[in-house]
Amino acid sequence: MNKELEDIKNIEVRKEAFKLLEIFEEGFLNSNLELVICHPVNPVDICDDFDYRIWHGKGRNVYCNYYFRIEDCNSKIDIKCKVLAWWSRAACKSEPAGRQASEVIQDYVRRGINEYLGTNFSREDMELIYCYLGNDINRKLCEEFIRSKYDLSLLEKRR
Repeated sequence: MNKELEDIKNIEVRKEAFKLLEIFEEGFLNSNLELVICHPVNPVDICDDFDYRIWHGKGRNVYCNYYFRIEDCNSKIDIKCKVLAWWSRAACKSEPAGRQASEVIQDYVRRGINEYLGTNFSREDMELIYCYLGNDINRKLCEEFIRSKYDLSLLEKRR
């Protein structure tokens, strides 16, 4: 059964989804209510050391994708938790397409996350976030981190 954003009854969640789709303009919401972000740059234009097979295209030169389901989100905090849990890796870790292409993608994802959250996380900050919050490993800590206005010391003291 195909679903649409209108199937999400929570207006706050819908607004957050729209914000993310404005920031990541190549993004889209699929029929499984997965919010997908893509990178609009063709790796061919970036470097020579990449593997064509790992890139996914949609429309004009859109490559790679990262996503999470919004169907089970009930609040703005849920969306922010998922952004950190599911997109923090893309904002700091390499793709097998080559270093230069990976850095462009990391910068793109990190800029979008920073714009959405109103933060200024560096690549190193995102590595810390991914280490302790990535893959939704600790939802309680993630919620505490968001409520603290992204106080990195909450994560640093866990090292």
